[in-house]
Amino acid sequence: GRQLFTALADVHSVAGLVDINSASLKMLNGATLRADAGQVLIATDGDALVTGITSGSNAADAVKVNAGGRIFAGTLDPRTDITAMAAGAGVVLTAGLGIGDKTQANATALDNAVTDLANPLRIRTNTLAATANDGGITLAALTDMVLSNLQAPNGPISVEGDGTLDITLAQSGGSQRFIADGDLAFVDLQTTGIPAVPGPEDVGDITLTSVHGNVLGGAFNAHGSAWLSGDVVTFDTGTTGLDATLTSGPGAVNILTSLNAGRDAYITGNGVFFDTIIAGRNSTIYSTGDIIGELEEAGETLINIAGFGDGNSGILDVKVMRAKNIELQATGTLDVGVIEVGQNLTLRADIIRALDVTQVPSGPDPLNVTLSGPNGTAATFAEVNIDAPAGIVMPLLHVSETLLTTTAEFVNILNGIVPIQGGSPRAGTLLLRTPLQTVFVDDRSQTPKSNPPSNVQMFLNGNPFTLRLDGTATATNSFVVVYDATVQVTDLLGLPFPGISLVRDTIRNMREAGDPIILPGAFGSTPLEEEDDDLELADLNGTVVEIDGVAYNVFVRGNGPAVLLRQ
Repeated sequence: GRQLFTALADVHSVAGLVDINSASLKMLNGATLRADAGQVLIATDGDALVTGITSGSNAADAVKVNAGGRIFAGTLDPRTDITAMAAGAGVVLTAGLGIGDKTQANATALDNAVTDLANPLRIRTNTLAATANDGGITLAALTDMVLSNLQAPNGPISVEGDGTLDITLAQSGGSQRFIADGDLAFVDLQTTGIPAVPGPEDVGDITLTSVHGNVLGGAFNAHGSAWLSGDVVTFDTGTTGLDATLTSGPGAVNILTSLNAGRDAYITGNGVFFDTIIAGRNSTIYSTGDIIGELEEAGETLINIAGFGDGNSGILDVKVMRAKNIELQATGTLDVGVIEVGQNLTLRADIIRALDVTQVPSGPDPLNVTLSGPNGTAATFAEVNIDAPAGIVMPLLHVSETLLTTTAEFVNILNGIVPIQGGSPRAGTLLLRTPLQTVFVDDRSQTPKSNPPSNVQMFLNGNPFTLRLDGTATATNSFVVVYDATVQVTDLLGLPFPGISLVRDTIRNMREAGDPIILPGAFGSTPLEEEDDDLELADLNGTVVEIDGVAYNVFVRGNGPAVLLRQ
């Protein structure tokens, strides 16, 4: 039948165990059950409400509760429901339904009302194993604790720890939530989700939080989303059906093998270091320090910001990056290996090196590329190689020294700024190489340069500029210094002749201008009209010449002026 412990009950075994086997068990608030040297074993066909239990045994199952129904906790606070603190001692809980996932009234023997509000079992022990066959598990760990095996195939798991938590294995249909005041370590966490039928619906999230310590782990696999937060976050592998959010501080986020997020990955830390990150939609990293990794891939947008925040600095060094849209920023050096990008690429850093950029798929639209310094400043140096046969459009190029090589025959720089900054002898220059022409923009001097070799040289005079290359045709609003016969240049500054340059090497185009000017000797000798041999200079003596309404006398002899104003 039903076993009832009143509020004044005190069951005490000095040397042996305490073994209770009944249809159900209810221990009212204030009741105690003690076995100084032995185990406490409880088995019920139905529910078991336990509180005030203490065992001095050092067995891994010093306290063992096996209930065919639910295991409820007491309702008096503060309290401890189960204590087993001998060296090596542990607690084992098994329930046909849930463990601590609901509340049963416990003030009187007759009040057995059950509510859906979770009421965690408050436990002090070294190791704990718990299984809820058809319900959830809700526990409060009052000491540093190893959670050796938690199973809730049809419910959630929630454990809050006052110290450290070390989770060996946790498997559940519903969500998992672990919060530790100290370090939180895990080996294997898995959720499968619970559908609406039989319900209650639970997507199967995983939440791991260390309030004053680190999150350190092996593998987690969440059917839903995952949130990991601690001073430092380090794990081997992580998989989510939806989002993955990792937050560390003041330390770093370390992904030793891989993070695979079905939807979005969002990471913030004082340094982010990883082997592989794959996100079905977006991958976003904000680091107050460095970002260093091997592979990062996103279905839509990839954003990495190193040295995020006022006064912070960081480098960005990722070997392979893939996404439709990629935005990268570093306060120091941005050094990336392979970039495969579909539509938009933004690189912002003081030093930019991206030597293997490919538009994937290639076209049909041009690739949008922005190069600048961090936080709206100018970059000191950029070396970028881009394979984009469909073309390149650059909304902004704000770099002191740029080496840009591309397979694109169409390049359109909408806003170019090439300031002179830094100590490089090439500061204030842009060298743009396409398959059909090389353009050299030099804002240091309008003097023609043979090194580096170029088809077109331009001078900016400190001004922003536009530049459009389409095959061998070039249009710009900058000053054209010189160009050769292999290209066609259109100057948009409004000068008299299309393609005019500072060294006048475009005389060949003047014939095609609307109002050509023929310079003497430009196209060979020009015959002059023959003089009239019969005209004698003396015949002009004494004649009158009128200029602008004023009459002048002409003299051809004497020492006076040749033309004298009439008196």
